[in-house]
Amino acid sequence: MSDSDVYSVVSAKIKGRAEREITQQAVKFLQRQQAEIEELFRKTSSRPKELNGFSLDNLLAIKALIPFEIGYKAHQETNYKDAWECFSGLAECGNKFAKYWKGYYLLFGYHIKKDMDTALKLFKQAADNFVLKLNLDMHLFR
Repeated sequence: MSDSDVYSVVSAKIKGRAEREITQQAVKFLQRQQAEIEELFRKTSSRPKELNGFSLDNLLAIKALIPFEIGYKAHQETNYKDAWECFSGLAECGNKFAKYWKGYYLLFGYHIKKDMDTALKLFKQAADNFVLKLNLDMHLFR
């Protein structure tokens, strides 16, 4: 057996032992953490009356937002459903470009019932942020 073979065997044994030790330490750590969490739950089992009836199950699900670029690409590909979900969600979070596009969808009825009043409000909000001119220019010069 060559020196490099011996080195490889010894290295593998040391590495295997180190991995086992690290795994054992991690398991012990997680067991301690679980015990601490269970103790905290026991201590907080008498909740203040303001929290009676509160449960994590009562919280609304958090929905991931679609990035604007993906929504715009969906619009270009006439995938209006996905584009609407993107623009609508981002507009609710204050994205000025998404507000414009949500208004655009509401004005023309892409994947959603037409709503000119809401569309105009969104266009006003977008215009206040200088988005409307940019998008109008893009549509005029295509």
